[in-house]
Parts: sequence; structure tokens; C-alpha cells
Amino acid sequence: MAMEAFGMMGVLAVALSVFGWSVTRTMGVLAGGKTDNRFDQLGARMGAVFEIAIAQKKMFKDPVYGPMHALIFWGFLVLSVRSIVLVIMAFAPEFHLPGAVGNAYTASKDVFEAIVLTMVTYGAYRRVFSKPERITPSLEGVFILGMIATLMLTDFLFDGSRIAMASAELIPVWPMPAAEAEWAVVGKHFGTALMGVEHGTLLAIESVSYWVHIVTLFVFLNLLPHSKHMHVLSVIPNVFFLNLGSPGKLSDMDLEDENAESFGAGRAEDLTWKQMLDLYTCTECGRCSVNCPAWNTDKP
Repeated sequence: MAMEAFGMMGVLAVALSVFGWSVTRTMGVLAGGKTDNRFDQLGARMGAVFEIAIAQKKMFKDPVYGPMHALIFWGFLVLSVRSIVLVIMAFAPEFHLPGAVGNAYTASKDVFEAIVLTMVTYGAYRRVFSKPERITPSLEGVFILGMIATLMLTDFLFDGSRIAMASAELIPVWPMPAAEAEWAVVGKHFGTALMGVEHGTLLAIESVSYWVHIVTLFVFLNLLPHSKHMHVLSVIPNVFFLNLGSPGKLSDMDLEDENAESFGAGRAEDLTWKQMLDLYTCTECGRCSVNCPAWNTDKP
């Protein structure tokens, strides 16, 4: 078995073990919450997932930052297929999506990678320079944006180095079919920029960009359960389990219950599992503050 396969097995063993521990720990916390039946009206719930989570309907209330977020999210959906393909390539270097479907996907993922790279650059500028009042300054936010940009750039360099080697009739570690190279609408420009670079350097670019991409991907995955970006993992199930009743309706409390030790929620154990999931899904975007009448008085 090639060294690439052994390396990938090691990365997967460590990354998935740590991720599994994190998810199990989080599920244990949710299991400690009060019961709340959220498995009714499955059709309405699936419709909400498509409308709110996939189509990002609520994001477009903000005409600038909403589309930015939606494009990054849609880009991640498209690029999830690429991530799976790259993992498989460690075990089968010539693996690629076949035929017209593969070619169309190569073009679309290149376009989305360019869009995502543009959006995260703008997002970083917004956090570092324009600094909207509602967003709390956070190195974590800038770091995550940097990781996303790294994923985009390393994928372009990976394809570009392979295209440059194919054009010079040199042998890469991961061969790229001619049709796929032609449909790599952004990657082939990286390939053109790398034309004339010696074979050893191209091999180094190919290998380094591949492994930096893979390691960044799995580090990113394992950061999610321990950061405000947990919503990347929890937003779809959170939308699925949304409240289908009257918005803002409070739960009833039996104030006449003489055996009750407390009313309302004074401890985490007083919350339902869905309320806990809401907390995990909070993006700390500050929109709650912007829409709060008390906060808008500018008083302490």
C-alpha cells in the first residue's frame, strides 16, 4: 500500500476518533435536557429544512451579509463531494467522478471555490477593518475564515500542479484526466502559471497542497464542536426540530404546584434538549442585539 494510503488512514483514525468523542459528549449534554416531542409533522419539517437551511431564506433579510453567508454555505455543500473524492484518492490515485457528471461537477466546484474565496476575503475585511458594532471581535472568526481560504487555495494549487505536469508530459502522484483538466475553469489558470516549473517542484506543490488541504479539512471539522461555528453541524437538525406552533409562545407553568422546587429555567437541566440545541446553534452574529429595543436605547 502506498504511503499516501497509510497517511490517510492515520489522519482518519485520529480525526474521526476525536470528532466522535466530541459529538458523543455533545449528545450526552442534550440527553440531559427535558423531553420535547419534535418528531411530528415530518413533511412540514422537511420543507423548513429546504427553505430555511438549504435555500437560506432568512439570510436575505440582510442584503449584503446575507448573500455572503449563503454563498459560503452553498459552496460548502458543493465542495463536500470534493472532500470525499480527495480522501478516496489517497487509496485510489486515479479515482475521479466519471463522464459528463464529473466534468460538470469539476466546473461547478471551481466556480464555487472562487466565490467562497472571494466571500471569506470580504468577511475577513469586514471583521478586521469595518468591524460592525453587533459583531464581537474574535480571533476565532478570522482564523476560521483563514482555514476556509486555505482549503480553496490548496485545491486550486493541487489541480494546477497536476495540470502543469500533464501538459509537460510529466508524471504526477495523482493523475488528472484531460477532460477533467479542461473543465477545471479556475484550476487550469493555476496550471498555466506553473508551466515551466521543474518536475520535482511540481511534485512538491502537488503533495504539500494535497496534505495541507486534508489536514486543514479535518482540523476544521474537529474545531466545529468546540466553537461558535458548531452551527455548521447543528443548523440542519435544529431547523428540522423548529417550533411549528405560534412563534414566541411561552410554555405553561403550574404556579400552584407545591412540590415544584423552581419555576422557569434556572439551571441547564431545566432546559429542554431543543433549547440546548438552540444554544449550540447560536452563531453569535449579534442580530438579536440589533433587534432588541432595550439594546437600541444605548443605555448600559
